Amino acid sequence: MLIDNSATNVKKQNALKFLVHFIGDIHQPLHVGNGKDYGANNVKVKWFNEPTNLHKIWDEKLIDYQNLSYTEYARFLLIDADNSRRKSRETIGRNATSMRVIILVMNILT
Repeated sequence: MLIDNSATNVKKQNALKFLVHFIGDIHQPLHVGNGKDYGANNVKVKWFNEPTNLHKIWDEKLIDYQNLSYTEYARFLLIDADNSRRKSRETIGRNATSMRVIILVMNILT
């Protein structure tokens, strides 16, 4: 779909959004839990005294807490990755890489 020249831009955007969502879901550790807590949606917790669930903290609140725009957060992750490469030849974590891709793509789409 994404490389189909006959597809409209709207269809390509929707396909890209689904792809980004699926990539993000693959790296969401709560999706491979016990299956009874609905991906940690049923795990009730408090985030700075605000009732929420563990899934929402993972998906939104940890990033929102940084109080950065998508562009600023992507830049932060890129700088952090560059520093990590200089200090060590180890591969940066898949979650950081996936999040960086998702944020960059979302920034392009908005």
